[in-house]
Amino acid sequence: MTKKMKDTRTTIFEGIDAQRTAMIEAMTRQLELAIGLVTRLRGPNGCPWDREQNPLSLRQYLIEEAYETLEVIDRYKPNADSKKIAAETAKSEWVKVDGTFEKGDQVKLREELGDLLLQIILHAQLAWERGDFHLGDVGEFMAKKLVSRHPHVFGDQVAENSDAVLANWEVLKKKEGRKSATEGLPKHLPSLQRAARLGDKVSRLGFDWKDWTGAWAKVKEEVSELELAMQGKVNSEIEHEIGDLFFSLCNLARHLKIAPEDAHRKAIGRFEDRFMKVEKLCEERGIQMEKATLEELDRLWDEVKMSEG
Repeated sequence: MTKKMKDTRTTIFEGIDAQRTAMIEAMTRQLELAIGLVTRLRGPNGCPWDREQNPLSLRQYLIEEAYETLEVIDRYKPNADSKKIAAETAKSEWVKVDGTFEKGDQVKLREELGDLLLQIILHAQLAWERGDFHLGDVGEFMAKKLVSRHPHVFGDQVAENSDAVLANWEVLKKKEGRKSATEGLPKHLPSLQRAARLGDKVSRLGFDWKDWTGAWAKVKEEVSELELAMQGKVNSEIEHEIGDLFFSLCNLARHLKIAPEDAHRKAIGRFEDRFMKVEKLCEERGIQMEKATLEELDRLWDEVKMSEG
């Protein structure tokens, strides 16, 4: 272990009590199993499938595992506003957990996080075999980066709240060499999530409305422009205005502390669930769905919604 890493370790662990430090050391020993497993699977007499993988072939699995993990996280039940709980907790105390998972989901989350971790270890293993870096380098780089970006924890800077932390975060990124606050957003992020993150980043530099009313006025303006475009019947203009409307809705959601990607994903889930219930009602009542009128299906839809309370 290098002297610099020892210094980083001391910087981090001097604020963690002995009991938790011991637990972290125990967790590290457990993680050795996962790292060793991937090394064995890629090694001599290992698994044919694992041995033939490369970064490109693993892309789909990284995305799939991330979304499978997210699907479980969506079922988390918060008991209160975590931001409020943190604000009301003394800085010298640990913040209390603000919600729960059902017992089955706790097990499922553990499994999905493991599957996601496997993808990270696989990519680090491939890098190690290429002679580029290894998993330890990944962890060390991440730790050093976050220590430097938390001067209010590891230095003398003061941050009274999370908003101040985020504002300073962008300043620190620029010092690290980024030319624009918009740099660093992955191009492959889901579009609603990317729009919200983009709005969040520029807002930290003051490019934003003071509150939700400005964002709401923009939404109404975009709806009017979309209506004019639809009257003109030029597809390229309609597409342009629909895009602007989506973007303005993302900004409104951001001001209302709603993640638009999460809200949209949950809305799609509700639609799927309700539609399957409508299909079931049709089957139970001998209704041929494809021959039913829209009014009949709407009544069934309303019946399903009413049953949800």
